[in-house]
Amino acid sequence: MYHVFVQLDDYEFVSVACRDELEEAIHLIDGLNAYWPREYVVRDSEGHDVDLTRYTAIKPERVAASAIR
Repeated sequence: MYHVFVQLDDYEFVSVACRDELEEAIHLIDGLNAYWPREYVVRDSEGHDVDLTRYTAIKPERVAASAIR
C-alpha cells in the first residue's frame, strides 16, 4: 500500500489517496501535476518515504524534499 500526500501552500501535508501499487501512485501524481502542480510525497505501508526522483514520470521540482512527520 502506498499513500500519496500533497504539500499545501502553508507547507502542511495532506493525504490525497492510497494505491496498492507504487506504479499506480506514480501515475496518480503525474496526472495531478498536470492539473495541480504541487509537491507530492509517497510513503509505503511502513511509513517510509519513496524516492520519487528515481521515476521518470515525476519531475524532481514537484517532489517534496522533506519527510512527513
